[in-house]
Amino acid sequence: MKGLPALLLLAASPAAADPAPAVPEPAALVQQLKDGADADLPEELRHDARGAPVPAWDQLVRGDRAAHLRRILGGSDAEAKARFGSWSPEVRRAFGLFLDKFDNEGWLGVVGPLLQDPWQDTVVFKPVEGPYGGLAKVLSDKPGQYTENSLGNGAAAYLTAWNHKNWTRGWMENDVPNACLHVGLTDAGAAEAHFEAYNPLFTNGAAKADVVWAPLFGSLNARLMAQHKRWEDPPNNARSRTSANFYHLMKGRVPLSF
Repeated sequence: MKGLPALLLLAASPAAADPAPAVPEPAALVQQLKDGADADLPEELRHDARGAPVPAWDQLVRGDRAAHLRRILGGSDAEAKARFGSWSPEVRRAFGLFLDKFDNEGWLGVVGPLLQDPWQDTVVFKPVEGPYGGLAKVLSDKPGQYTENSLGNGAAAYLTAWNHKNWTRGWMENDVPNACLHVGLTDAGAAEAHFEAYNPLFTNGAAKADVVWAPLFGSLNARLMAQHKRWEDPPNNARSRTSANFYHLMKGRVPLSF
């Protein structure tokens, strides 16, 4: 396992003094401070919310999605739209990304009612039976896209869900390097899905130099695991795991409705 990283791994610029410094507008000053605070982040995690679109309701409701949205958000079309509209722009963007991702992955039909309002990186919902079975069957039937977080798939796969103590089963995408889905079923009967900016289980299609393997340990993308631990663990998670960053990581890779 040579090269495997350990698994447990503002200043604003001074104004010119000649002849008289211009006083920045409050919004500009806030942005200067933010840019300074984020200077240590990788470029792909420095996206400002103003540079990422927010979906309009009409963009999300297309094809047969109206029925899905009523089931997920609850109530009539008007009530579902009102609930969506009550969220912050960041959360509306996140919900749109999850909706597009689930749809593109082919399992929007097993996503039931939300059990809480979304976060920028997470949705929690009640899974329902779809035309091809429940959530566990759908994900288990896609071994070329998802790796179950089980010891049967090696310690690396198992440990990626170690901090989710209430999960009874979990799966992570294995064929995308960034903004991947990590999905779990909880002991309360709920399902939780969240985005990972860097995917430690990206092994299907990854560069061979990035992947380490050992008996019983299984396969792990060492490069992305190192980035995941550095940038997505506290204290950096609040700055890195934003819907604006996830939007740009998904753009061009996933068909988005906005």
